[in-house]
Amino acid sequence: MKKISRSRLVLFAVLLIAILGITAVYAESALAEKTGVVRLTVINQTQFEFSIDLYGPDSYTITVPPKSDGKIFVDRNEYSYVMEVCNYVKTGTLNMNIWQKLYAPPCGGRALKNQKLHHVDVSKIVKPVRITVRNKTGEDVAVYIRTQDDHHFLNFKTGEISTVVLRKDKDMPEIQYVYSFQGCGGQLVSGYFTPRVTPPLDLKCPKK
Repeated sequence: MKKISRSRLVLFAVLLIAILGITAVYAESALAEKTGVVRLTVINQTQFEFSIDLYGPDSYTITVPPKSDGKIFVDRNEYSYVMEVCNYVKTGTLNMNIWQKLYAPPCGGRALKNQKLHHVDVSKIVKPVRITVRNKTGEDVAVYIRTQDDHHFLNFKTGEISTVVLRKDKDMPEIQYVYSFQGCGGQLVSGYFTPRVTPPLDLKCPKK
């Protein structure tokens, strides 16, 4: 009896796994075609939980933890949705007559260079503002950053440099933020900040 080499056994095992994987994909696709349902896949690359609620003839919800993937099957139809990603809520419509894959990149980033019919780049739906904040006060500070509809409370260590992701108002492309913090010997320091005009945001004590 001939002995089968270890390398051939490994190769056989790899081929078997690949065949089983392909078979599972085809079986899943056949199930969707047969039952009139279609797959919605979510790839959540953000540091936050992703959720989307679909509303149509039936309602569906999928919630995906940070840095994770998830999928559900829904009846083929047009749906209204409420999507929450990067601490931002967005509404719209989604065509689920075809399978869809939602890519949610790290907040403030982009997922795809070339968008395809079945691939939705969430960063093109939710467009946050990235602000670099540098704490130059010489002490730890708690900062309040706000617009008319958006409010953020943030803590910065002495000398910390951090990128903050904030909501972007589509109706105000050059939105201006108001910031304030308590520090510099008990003073209340405040000012205005426009991301595209005055980056980065430096937190400094007033000159005496």
